[in-house]
Parts: sequence; C-alpha cells; structure tokens
Amino acid sequence: MGLGLSQPSSRLLQLDFHPLQFGHDGGEKCPDGYTCIKTGKNPNYGYTSFDTFGWAFLALFRLMTQDYWENLYQQTLRTAGKTYMIFFVLVIFLGSFYLVNLILAVVAMAYEEQNQATIAEAWQKEREFQLAMEQLKREQQAINSDSEASKGLIAHRLSVDYLDEPFQRERALSAASVLTNAMEELEESRQKCHPCWYRFANKYLIWDCCPLWLKIKEWVKFVVMDPFLDLAITICIVLNTLFMALEHYPMTDEFTKMLSVGNQVFTGIFTAEMVFKIIALDPYYYFQQGWNIFDSIIVSLSLMELGLANVEGLSVLRSFRLLRVFKLAKSWPTLNTLIKIIGNSVGALGNLTLVLAIIVFIFAVVGMQLFGKSYTDCVCKISKDCKLPRWHMKDFFHSFLIVFRVLCGEWIETMWDCMEVAGQPLCILVFMLVMVIGNLVVLNLFLALLLSSFSADNLSAPDEDGEMNNLQIAIARIQRGMSWLKNAIFDFFRGDFKKRRRKAKEAKMMTSLSCMKNHSNETVKDWREGNGLTRSIDLNGDKYVLPDSDGFMTNPNLSVKVPIATGESDVEFHDDEQSTCTEMEVSKEVRIAAYSIHYQLHGNPTDLQKLLIVFV
Repeated sequence: MGLGLSQPSSRLLQLDFHPLQFGHDGGEKCPDGYTCIKTGKNPNYGYTSFDTFGWAFLALFRLMTQDYWENLYQQTLRTAGKTYMIFFVLVIFLGSFYLVNLILAVVAMAYEEQNQATIAEAWQKEREFQLAMEQLKREQQAINSDSEASKGLIAHRLSVDYLDEPFQRERALSAASVLTNAMEELEESRQKCHPCWYRFANKYLIWDCCPLWLKIKEWVKFVVMDPFLDLAITICIVLNTLFMALEHYPMTDEFTKMLSVGNQVFTGIFTAEMVFKIIALDPYYYFQQGWNIFDSIIVSLSLMELGLANVEGLSVLRSFRLLRVFKLAKSWPTLNTLIKIIGNSVGALGNLTLVLAIIVFIFAVVGMQLFGKSYTDCVCKISKDCKLPRWHMKDFFHSFLIVFRVLCGEWIETMWDCMEVAGQPLCILVFMLVMVIGNLVVLNLFLALLLSSFSADNLSAPDEDGEMNNLQIAIARIQRGMSWLKNAIFDFFRGDFKKRRRKAKEAKMMTSLSCMKNHSNETVKDWREGNGLTRSIDLNGDKYVLPDSDGFMTNPNLSVKVPIATGESDVEFHDDEQSTCTEMEVSKEVRIAAYSIHYQLHGNPTDLQKLLIVFV
C-alpha cells in the first residue's frame, strides 16, 4: 500500500497500487495534487524486496525456479520502471533456462557414470565367478582321473595320498556340491512353472479334439492371421477413438444414441476378434503374448461396462475404453518401441519412486514436528478469521500435501505463511532443502533415467527381426494392387490404340489393292488395242506408251512405278518410321500390282493367291 498526502488540506489518501518503493524514475506516479511518501512494509509480509543481499538472493532464486515470478515482475516494473524488464529477461534466460536445466545434465551424467560403474563391477564379479567355476571343474576332473583304477601304481598312490589330505578332500566335496547346486538351479530356472501346470495346459488349453474342429480352426486361423484383418482392426480403433472424442455436453438424444450404438458395434468387433483368435491359436498360445492379454483385459472391461451400464457409480469403467488407443502400438513399431522402453524402465523408476516417497515422508514428519504447533498458535497472522487455511502443517496429511506442492515447484507462498507463524530461518532451511533435494535432484533423476533408456541405440531399430508387421504387409499389398490396376488400365488403352492403328493400316491396304485392280483392268484394255504399243500411266497421272518388248506379256518381272494415294490417319508418326514404312509398302504394292496385271493377262489364280499371302 501507499499513502498520498494532499497538499491543500493535508489529508491522507490510501492508494491501491501495491508498489515496493516510491520515488524512482519510471515507477508509479502519484495523482495530481498529492505527494506520495513511503509507508508500510514490503509486500508478502515484508519478505519480498531487494533491500538486503539475503532477500535479493531469495527473490532471484524464486525467479529462477519460476514460482509466482510474474507478480514479482509486475511489482518491480511499477516501482522501478519498465527498463528493468531487461534484468528479468536475462535472469530467466541465463538462470531458469540454462542453469536449472544444467543441473539436469549434471545429474544425468552422474547417474550414467554410476550406472557404468555398477555394470563394470557386476561384469567383474561374473568373470571372477566363471574363473572360480572353471578352477573347480579342473580340480574335480583331476580328482576323478586320479581315482580311476586304470592308472598306474604311482599315479594310484599319488591319488590316494592326495585324497588322504583332509583339506584336499573337503575342497573336492565342496566343488562337487557347488556344481550340483548350480545345475539344479539352472534346470529350475529353465522351467518357469510347475510340471503339473504344463500337463493341465496341454490337456485343457490346447483344443485338438476332432478332424472337423481342426478344419474349422485352420479356416479361422487363415482369416484371423490375414494382414487385411489387422488393417481393418486398426481402422476400427481409429474410428472408435474418434467416436469417443465426439462426446460432449450437452448432447441430443439422437447423438447420444448414435454414440452408444457405435460403442456397442466396436465392442462387438473387438470381442469377435478376441474369440476368433482364441479359437485359431488355442488359449495356451493366445495368452502367451502380451498384446493378446492386453486386448482380452480391455474387451472384458468393455463387456463389463455394457453389462453394468444402469448401475450407479460404475461410470469409471467407461474411461477404460480409452486404453484401446494403445492397441495401435501393435501395428506402430515406433510407439511399440517407446512402450517397451518405458516398461523396461519401470523397475528403476520404482526404486526412484520409493526413494522419493521416503524423502517426502521424512520432510512431512519434520514439518509437522517443527511447525505444527506454530500454525495452531499463530494462525491469526495468516488468516483474517483466525481459521487454519487450506495449506498448513498441523497434521501429517496436510504437511505431506505441502511437501508435495513444493516438489511441484510452488513453494514461495507456503514458505511465506510458514515464516510468518514459525520464524524465518528454520522455514527457509526446510523449504530450501525440500526444493533442492526433492525437486532439483530426485525428480531430475527420473528424467536422467528416461534419457538413459531412450538412447539412440534403443530407438535405432524398432523392429528387432527386421520383418514387416501385418499392417505394413497389408499396405504393401494395396500398393501393389493399385500399381497393377494402373498398369492394366494403361495397357488397355495402349492396346486399343494399337488395334485402331492396325485397322487403319488394313483399311489403307484394301484401298490400295482396290485402286490397283481398277488400274490393271484399264491397262489390260490399253495393251489389247494393238500396234505393238502398250499405254500406261506415270506417277504424275500422265499416260505414256511402252513397246511390246518391254510389256508384261514378254517380261512379267518388270517393275513399274504406280502412284499410291497417301493414306489419312488420326495418328501421327515420326518421319523416319513413316519414310521406311512407306518405301516398304510402295515396293509391296508395286509388286502386287505387277502380278495382278500378269494374272489378268495369263489367268493363274493359284500363283496370285500365294503371292498375295506372301506380300501381305
């Protein structure tokens, strides 16, 4: 608070703008006609200020941990001016973003070094154990070889003398007992369950009863193990997730009914999948896979929810439907790898959680013992109605909540109340210890453990065997099918194009033959006009005369150039191909025309048909 003194009437006016100090340039200004003076104490019971090194250090530590720092920022700007914004930006960047996260790096390095040292020590112990076992084996082999009767007399005496020594006999017996115990433990470790369980499983959990059932099971297995079924189940999981995300308040009756029917449909699909997989794989092999156990639990909870839908207080079962989203990890290799890494880290996280729980318990008891009575006696200092606030340390439960709140990063406000009722030094010491040990060390150990688990080596190969899962196989099949369909459509249109071109070529040939037949008839008439001359037509359409000695009557192999009409087509060809094809067609057509004329003169249809077949 601040006080304003009116100059004309010397009246005091209470100003409500909560500054730290007054009178600095750029800070809060008094209203016109008033003079502001310093009065009262600093904010937050007087514990927020930069007056001394201790309070400034506490304010900066609060700023670095980002606990209620915006209030300190606003108070400083209103008191000292807006230019001090640079100070807060530098402290946040260098202190909060860099130094505090540097503590995480240091803790992670220390954890990794300790982990490597533990691994090296375990490897050294294992190596020493192996060497000791090898030494015992050699000694036992020496004792067995010395005890054989086939040895010589000297060797026999040596072995007897060797065994007569009490120390050597005792050592040999101990070696034999160690080896026997080791072999028994190895056999027990290989067999996880009691043999009775295996006999029960082979009798009741493997269903191979009759040939008809085996055929049904084989057919069901063929359907269930198909990659497209996994693709369909994945699509159902995504759609079920979308249906659950559509739920809101308020909803119409039609929309609620639609969501209910959708839930029943998806539950039926997942139940059918589970039943068919149990039939195909048998219960013994079905429940040996972790994902199948997870699916069965989710389906059982969904069926329980449908059966107990009208029972009050069991709506919590609906939240278990959200676990269906994790079924995507079965077909999503990266998510599956992340879940496996987290699962492998549960053991170490459990140990750290136990350590953290012990730390919270210790500090909660310490806070209750040190400050519990003070909260009861001096409650009026922190509460206007002299009633205990929500956050106090009178009992263990509330003290536990305050310590847990400090671990979450909110510590400054509860520390102000503690300092007001119990004194400054002891409260600062306890709260700082909780903040440093619990928040900055133990919680960073969690992050260090996860960083160690999520190393590049673990994420480099999501598929250990390198094989594709069923979803990837189904997608690959769809891609191959689309490629085949595209090629089939392309081949169809390309074949139709070739067919149209072939028909155009045949039509052109028939037109040429028809023209040559008419031309040959006219030529025969001209030859029969006599005078020993033969008339013909040149390439330009002009008639000219040939002597009989050069006619087809005397020289049927004579080649004559005949004008060929240029065929029209809707298909364009390259110039080289067009010229080559044209020359070949012209040569064929000229020969056909010559033999056609020869047929008109001599009348030999058999030879003409053969020639036409050859040239066409």
